[in-house]
Amino acid sequence: MSLWENLLEQQEKRDRQNQAECEAEKVWLADKRRELEQVQSQIEAILNQSDR
Repeated sequence: MSLWENLLEQQEKRDRQNQAECEAEKVWLADKRRELEQVQSQIEAILNQSDR
């Protein structure tokens, strides 16, 4: 029984680590998306200026 409890605890620990890694990746992706949107806006502004 102790072995099963130990295995369950290890699995729960891995699950928490995986969840934390997933959340960190979501934050990173959101940051990169914002950066790309800013670059896109800057490009559009440059293109609009050249159309004048």
